[in-house]
Amino acid sequence: MATVTAQAVMRADPAELWSLWTDPARMSGWLPVKAQGGPLREGASFAWHADAPFVVGVRTTGRVRRLDAGRTLELELDMRFSPTPSRVTVELIASPGGGSTTVAIRHDDLPDDDLSLFETNGYGHYWLQHLESLTAYAERRPSDHHHHVHVGVYFVGGHPNAGVLVGGVVRDSPVHRAGLRAGDVVTAVDGIPVRSIVEFDTWLDAVVPGATARFSLLRTDLLVRIPHDPEEHEGGESNGQRDDRVRLGPR
Repeated sequence: MATVTAQAVMRADPAELWSLWTDPARMSGWLPVKAQGGPLREGASFAWHADAPFVVGVRTTGRVRRLDAGRTLELELDMRFSPTPSRVTVELIASPGGGSTTVAIRHDDLPDDDLSLFETNGYGHYWLQHLESLTAYAERRPSDHHHHVHVGVYFVGGHPNAGVLVGGVVRDSPVHRAGLRAGDVVTAVDGIPVRSIVEFDTWLDAVVPGATARFSLLRTDLLVRIPHDPEEHEGGESNGQRDDRVRLGPR
């Protein structure tokens, strides 16, 4: 089993951050999900649905293992590729002088088999990204996490010996029009190997708007036109294709 951790210091008090973590009405302000039901309750199940166009076709479910109001939230999180749930612990630690809070995330019991390794890598990336979004929202400032172009793809995560696994695409986005679909594994872009979401993001930050990029997959190559307008891909839904039995080989 594997563990990923993430931590950030925010200029906000624990009560405010606790509300942002546990109240669905406020959670959607910083996390791109819609939550079913009311505030989280100890022992109860929960379901979060991702909103387009940020993350398409993603549903997260689990149960609340422990609630220590204002201090600790422990969740049992269902995994997409493993029958064994993982465990996420969120701790809020107020600074001695007040005025700031450390938010520490520990995600335990992540399976380390080949398929689940995609999810482990993905959670390591997305927890850091979510904490940056939470910090910006709590401090009432714009988020620092921006790409100058978007191609319309959401990754489950990466595998060091394979590539990055596509979890969903935005309908009518550049990658959707090129033929990319959920379940594909992108091994390289423009000949540059990508084995993690961070490596893909590095390529994305350097690409020229309007260019045509070659996505190398385990099944084929695709030509993807990079949009001039950062908003050009938005406003769609997933392509509706999903394969939870992702095959690491040619199709």
